[in-house]
Amino acid sequence: MNVGAVTPLLLWLLSSNVPQAALSNCVRAVESFLVRRVVCGYSARSYGQLFVGLIAKLAMSPVETAHALVISHLAGQTTQAGRWPDDRELRERFVTAPLYRILTRRRLRMVLTGIEEHLRTPKAESQEAPKDLHIEHIMPQAWHEHWPLPTGTDGVDAIAKRDRAVHTIGNLTLVNGRLNPSLSNAPSNKKRRALAEHSVMFLNKRLVNDGPETWDEQAIEARAKWLHARAVEVWPHAGDCVPGSLRA
Repeated sequence: MNVGAVTPLLLWLLSSNVPQAALSNCVRAVESFLVRRVVCGYSARSYGQLFVGLIAKLAMSPVETAHALVISHLAGQTTQAGRWPDDRELRERFVTAPLYRILTRRRLRMVLTGIEEHLRTPKAESQEAPKDLHIEHIMPQAWHEHWPLPTGTDGVDAIAKRDRAVHTIGNLTLVNGRLNPSLSNAPSNKKRRALAEHSVMFLNKRLVNDGPETWDEQAIEARAKWLHARAVEVWPHAGDCVPGSLRA
């Protein structure tokens, strides 16, 4: 996320005698705080003061209380400059915000990769997603040729609604660089067939096996809500920050 202001806090935690379980939970809470704020478009301008203040509190408290202290400090911020977005706000961003245009590719890939790795079961060959994956639009940005609007809905408002939906996270997935060009602006049946034949990503398995026959704005919104439900498990809000796997 390129948030250098958090480095002093991480160094303090790693150089103190915080128990391993508490350390993992502290890092998970900080990660959730940062990821949610990135998705919700909040500024990092106040982070220096925020994390320095947290270090001061930690330094005066028993190491056993570090996890609870990190959560209470971050959850106690009430202004937009330091607020920890809740599940409702995160859901709104997943459903309505054109995150492909708003977030950097690196940050958007981080979110999708975090969800992908959360979907992988212990029986999977690898718990980690491949590196250097490409972000792919399921319904392409140039949708007009092969993805026509339903009969009777042609118009400025319908086009604008679809153009916005195309860039929401519900319409995005991850593929490798060799598969990406072959999908491009292909029609729905060709994309589904290519993903079924070549992709091993869990995000794409669900699209192929359980996705609707018609991929439209309603399907995109439904998938955005499904992704949100997974995201709040990966990056829980304050009261739900319990031990779990961490991403690099």
